Amino acid sequence: MLEFCRCGKPVKKAGRCAACYEVDQRARRKQESEAIHLEIVNTGYEDLLRSQLIPLFKRETDELITKWTEKNIVLPDGEGFFSISAPNWDFAPEMQFIFEQLKNPDVKEIYLQFGSQSSKTLFEICAISWFIADRKVNGMFVPPDERLIKRLQVRMSNIWEKSKIMNYEPKKGGKEFSSFGTNRVAWGLATSPSSLAEMPADFVVFDEIDEIKPQDVNPIQLARSRGRTKPNFKLILASTPKLLEGNGGIQDYYNNSKRYAIEMQCPHCKEWSEFTEECISAEEGADYREIEAKGLGFAICPSNGCEIRDESHEQMVVTQRWKDLDPDLPCTYVGFHKASWNTIHNDFSSIAAKRVKAKEEGTNSFKDFYNSECAKPTDLDALGGDIEQTELALEKYNRKEIPEDVKSITIGIDVGTDRVYCVVIGWAPDNKTLFSELTPNWIGFGQKEIDLPGIEEDAAYYLSEGIQGQGEYHIWSVNLLINGAWIQVGATFFNSLEDAIPVIKAAIDSLQRPKRAEAKKITGCYLAELPEDLYVFNVHYHDNNTISADFYSKNINGEPTKGLFLGTYTNGIARGFYSLPTSNGTSERELFLKGDKSGFITASAILEKVGSIEKYVRPLDITWSEEIKYIPAEECEALLRG
Repeated sequence: MLEFCRCGKPVKKAGRCAACYEVDQRARRKQESEAIHLEIVNTGYEDLLRSQLIPLFKRETDELITKWTEKNIVLPDGEGFFSISAPNWDFAPEMQFIFEQLKNPDVKEIYLQFGSQSSKTLFEICAISWFIADRKVNGMFVPPDERLIKRLQVRMSNIWEKSKIMNYEPKKGGKEFSSFGTNRVAWGLATSPSSLAEMPADFVVFDEIDEIKPQDVNPIQLARSRGRTKPNFKLILASTPKLLEGNGGIQDYYNNSKRYAIEMQCPHCKEWSEFTEECISAEEGADYREIEAKGLGFAICPSNGCEIRDESHEQMVVTQRWKDLDPDLPCTYVGFHKASWNTIHNDFSSIAAKRVKAKEEGTNSFKDFYNSECAKPTDLDALGGDIEQTELALEKYNRKEIPEDVKSITIGIDVGTDRVYCVVIGWAPDNKTLFSELTPNWIGFGQKEIDLPGIEEDAAYYLSEGIQGQGEYHIWSVNLLINGAWIQVGATFFNSLEDAIPVIKAAIDSLQRPKRAEAKKITGCYLAELPEDLYVFNVHYHDNNTISADFYSKNINGEPTKGLFLGTYTNGIARGFYSLPTSNGTSERELFLKGDKSGFITASAILEKVGSIEKYVRPLDITWSEEIKYIPAEECEALLRG
C-alpha cells in the first residue's frame, strides 16, 4: 500500500518524503550541536578549546619578514654574509624596514637604488620567497635580458631546493615559471611584452632596470597592469644606477618617491649624518694597493669633522638607520638609496682605494665607480677624455686653517675640455674683514686692483687671462666689496671686462635690491576661461618654496565653488593638494601646475582614489595640457561677481 508524507508526497524513508526527511535530520543535528556547546560552556571547557584551537588557524602576521627569512630560507655555501647558510640581517639592519614595506597596504611600489654587493639581489630572492611561501600568492620576476634570467634561475633554484618551506617543484615550469605547489613565479623578460602581459600577479620584481634597452612599449607600465585587480599589489624596481636623470632609470623613480637615505653615527661625536662619497678619503700620495692593504683610508664626519678609521666601520654599519628625506610625502611610492660603504663588506679604505684606482684608469672606470660604489649615475663623458688623477687632485684644507669668521663654504666647479677649475669660497657675517684678510692672497695670485666701470664698489680685484689667436678673453675672477658684502664672480668667453659688467651688476642687484625678489613672486589672480566654465587661481601667499591659493570654479548656470590649494613652487612647478568642502566632509586632489611668463597650465595624468584623496598614479607619466590655461587677470573677486 502506498504511503504518503505529511506534505502529501510519497514516503521514501522513515515515514517521510526525501525532502522532509532531510529537514528533520538537519534539525536533529542542530539540536545535538547546541546541547554539546551548552555542556562545554557549563563545564568550563570553552576557554580551553579556544586557547588550543584558534592558534592552529591563525597566521603569524606579526612576525618580522627578516626573522621569517632567517628561519626558513637556506642559502648555498658562500651566499650569505660571511658564508653563513641563512640570511642574517643583523649585518644589514636597515633592510628590515624595507622588508616591512611589503606588508604595508599603503605602499604600492618600492624602488631600490643600490650599489654593488649591497644585498639587493638577496632582498629580491627573500621577498619573492616570502610572498610565495607565507602569503601564498603568485608573482613575476623580470630581469633585463635572457643572460641574467639563466643566471638567476640557477641561483634561485639552489636556494628554493634547500628551503623546505618553499615546496619547490624543480621539474615543473622550466624557463617560463617556477612552481611551488599551487603557486608560481613567472619569469618575464623586459624586452618581451608578451611575457609581461599573460598572467595576473600579486607582485612583480624588476631587476637592474637601468639595463633595460629602450623600446616602444614600457615594460614597467605593462607589469603594473598585471596587478590592477589585486588590492595589495606590490611593484619592486631595483637597480645599480647607470642612466642619468630624465632617462627613465632608477634615479628618476627614486627622485619621484618618498626618499630614504642612510644615516651613520659618528663613533666620536655621536652625531648622525649621511656619509657621501665626499666624506671618504685616504692619506695623500698613497697608492691604491697600499691604501687597502695598510688601511690608509678614513671617513670625515660631516657634522664635526671627526676622522673615522676602518676599525669603527663595522659598528657604524650594524647600527645605521634610514633618514626620511620627504617626511611630508605619503608612502605610496618609497625609494631607498644605499651605497657600497653602507655594507659590511666594504670599509673606508677599500672604497678610497677603488676611487684612486678608478681615477688612474680614466673616465670609464671613474664612471663605474660612481655607479657601482656610490650608487649614483654620473655624466663623466662630458669631460672629453680620460682625466688623470693629478688633474682631479683635491686640495686639502685643515679646519684650523679656515678663518674663524667663516660659517659656511661653497665650491664652484667649471669643467673645461682638458681641465677642471674649482673655486672655494668661505662665507662670514663680517665680509669686509674677511675681504681685507684675503686681499694679499689675491694680489699674490696676480689679481690687480681696478675700478669697475659704472659700479660704486668699495674695492675690486681682477684676474684675467687671454687666449691668443682665438679671440677669447677669460675672466677667471673678480672679487669686489660693496656695502660690506663680498662678491666673487667667475665667467668665461667674454670679449672684454665691459662685457662681463651685466653679470657683475646682476650679482650686486640680488643683494642690493631685495624688492626685486618680490617682483618674482607669483602672487596674484589668474584666470582660465572656457565656453561655459570659469576657473580662477588666486595665489595669496608665495614665500621661498611655499605656495597657497584659492581655487574657484563657476559654471555659466551655477554658483561658484571654492577650494584651497597648498603646496610648493620650485623650478616653475606648483605641486600640492586641492581641498574642496563637500557634503560628506572634504575631498582632496593632487594638482600640478607649470608656470611660465604667461601664466599656468595644468598637468594631465591618471588619478587613483585613496579614501577621500585623489592622487596621480604615476607622477612621472604626467603630461602638460594647454586646454586650461591660466593667464594673469585683475582682482579675482570682481571676476567672480561678474
